[in-house]
Amino acid sequence: MGKGVKRDGDLAIAMLDPGEGGFDKNETIVAIVPVTNYKNFVSNFKATADEGDGITKATPHDGDKDVYIANWGQLRRHQPDEGDRLEEAGRHETLGFSAKEADSKDIVLYANIKPCARRRFRS
Repeated sequence: MGKGVKRDGDLAIAMLDPGEGGFDKNETIVAIVPVTNYKNFVSNFKATADEGDGITKATPHDGDKDVYIANWGQLRRHQPDEGDRLEEAGRHETLGFSAKEADSKDIVLYANIKPCARRRFRS
């Protein structure tokens, strides 16, 4: 997947807890992808359908499980299900020392430690 992706932009990937919010255990990843051109970006998929309200249903080339893409200007939200989880997310602001560190690193990991400690994630 490379067409329409802004290679110098910031990418975010969230892994959601399948036990919270009714997620299927195989549908718990949401990606926010920086793009240069929406039409070019969705052309990375073998089949697409406009679902309305800026949402596109897409089928990846390497599978038959549809994903949903929300058009948010220069960002695209990509996830394996639709519904109310495709509304535009709020902004996260990093402050102080954390902001300095995040700005100087290639990868930053945020984790909600309490729920992680309660669960054992197994491969």
